[in-house]
Amino acid sequence: MAHPYRPLTQPFSPRSAIQIGLTLLAGLLLPIYELTAYAQRTAHDAPVYSVAWSPDGQRLASGSDDSVIKLWDSTTGSLVAKLAGHKRTVRSVAFSPDGQMLASGSLDRTAKIWRTADGALLKTIAAHDGGVTSVAFSPDGRYLATGSRDSIVKLWRLNDRFAPYLSLVHGRSVTSVTFSPDSQFVATADYDGWVRVWQVSDGAMQHRQRGHTRAASSIRFSKDGEILASAGFDGLIKLWRPPRLTSPRKVQSRSRIVYSLDFAPDGKRLASGGWDENIRVWEVSSGRLAFFVKAHDNLVNSVAFSPDGRTIASGSTDRTVKLWQAGNGIQVREFHD
Repeated sequence: MAHPYRPLTQPFSPRSAIQIGLTLLAGLLLPIYELTAYAQRTAHDAPVYSVAWSPDGQRLASGSDDSVIKLWDSTTGSLVAKLAGHKRTVRSVAFSPDGQMLASGSLDRTAKIWRTADGALLKTIAAHDGGVTSVAFSPDGRYLATGSRDSIVKLWRLNDRFAPYLSLVHGRSVTSVTFSPDSQFVATADYDGWVRVWQVSDGAMQHRQRGHTRAASSIRFSKDGEILASAGFDGLIKLWRPPRLTSPRKVQSRSRIVYSLDFAPDGKRLASGGWDENIRVWEVSSGRLAFFVKAHDNLVNSVAFSPDGRTIASGSTDRTVKLWQAGNGIQVREFHD
């Protein structure tokens, strides 16, 4: 799904300048141009669309418009591995429950499976007839879900070398997929604003709701499975009771568009990132804003709570990946190659 795109502007520090020195040499005044423009150090060479934590919280993965996935040490900020192989934008990354594999979905219409220990490419899945916009592993480690611009979500069996299992057909491009904590359901969002819940065992649709007046952009289950949150291009966040999608509660995000959501591990807070460059953290029980932080210099495309709930990772169109304290929004770290 294409985001409304704002031109990327490069911020410059006071060091950023073209210093012109004049040197007197052999009686001649020679201009010497010393270009000392200080280029901002960034995590990627293009917008970052997805960030994901390893289950142990030791690694952070980021996927970008530069077609590269990077693995970072979350403690030191150092680059651990650069995974190259996709031919177009990487829109989604996800770790397997045991942390041994990383899945990536790309607009090159493939999903790839990488071994996290050494960055080796294990498998390329020619998954769809359109770009792959979202990937997710089931918590029980049995399935991988891929959502695509071809309007289909596909489930793949891990114990059968990622053989195809189910195809779930939608009316428009699929923007986001997520599994329930018990792995019984997969929830999906699409470009028409529909939110759907499907049964993993047979692919039966349990329920659907037109949750958003514009594209639904992100969907996540709380860790206890009691709430399903969706966000959209209409600037709304909705909290549903799955699987029947009853009793929706509406949260006005205060951003023109919300691109990403994630629940804290304890389910008490929800983080959102969007059009206005801010990260917001919400109290789930009341829908009230706990705090917000001006996080980036362009769209916030992805937010993710760490497994221990103490840190929020974010990725942005400004090409940066950052970490924030989940309790107060203080910046912890910025990653760069």
